[in-house]
Amino acid sequence: MDLPLDELFKRVQNSIQQNNNKSTDVDLITKETGLPKQFVNYVVESVILHYNDIELLKHMVIFVAEKCKKEGIDINSTITATFLKKIEPICRTLKEDSAFFPDYKDDNRDTSLDFPLLTRFAIVATYCASYNPAVTDQRFFFKADISSKRRKGSGKNSKEKFHEKGPRAFEHQRSLFIFLFFCKNFDEAFEDFGADFQIDFTSQITHLVDVGLLRIVSAAENLDLPQYLSLCGLDFAKRIARSISEEFKLENYLWDFVNDF
Repeated sequence: MDLPLDELFKRVQNSIQQNNNKSTDVDLITKETGLPKQFVNYVVESVILHYNDIELLKHMVIFVAEKCKKEGIDINSTITATFLKKIEPICRTLKEDSAFFPDYKDDNRDTSLDFPLLTRFAIVATYCASYNPAVTDQRFFFKADISSKRRKGSGKNSKEKFHEKGPRAFEHQRSLFIFLFFCKNFDEAFEDFGADFQIDFTSQITHLVDVGLLRIVSAAENLDLPQYLSLCGLDFAKRIARSISEEFKLENYLWDFVNDF
């Protein structure tokens, strides 16, 4: 079922819920680490929305187990409210790169592939929202065939260059529209969701803030219209786009790199 973009937006806004589709084999991690299955399951469920590489997940489980040991937390305990209160702060640190990535990453490895597909879509969507004037969204993100009509700028026009002045704040709903556009155009499986489509875009945004790829710039009490600022570099955002699809040329969706406006 091919739903219009505005209809998808309404469905997402009206029915935001967490995607609990666990895509890893907890039994395999339990077997390889020798750690209690209920403990492994809890740690994996804490981060599966953001990370889905089996080796990375195993590394995280071991990291949490070692932290628990240092703090005197018995990971063989039954999962109770008291146990969760002790372990939750440790699991929360898994959203911060410095907690575990230095021991896991290979300097020559493309780290963009560590992000699940929807997170990568969120990265490029928020980057575009931060580096494009809002008035260009209608032209960029509401015409399915627009990318084939764009040309790279020659550098001779006098329009303001956003990349020279840095990122600008954008609203949550604006980035959601762009996110849905990219999903619709670069993920074939996206169409299969049909009328039952649901996704928690807010969790994706929260994760990007946690790992330092976004910054909240609105007041804490502004819950209805939060604003963010992308902290990604252009090369990183382009690499993320290419990891989604070889046909995904991020420059085709950035104001600074086109001259047909």
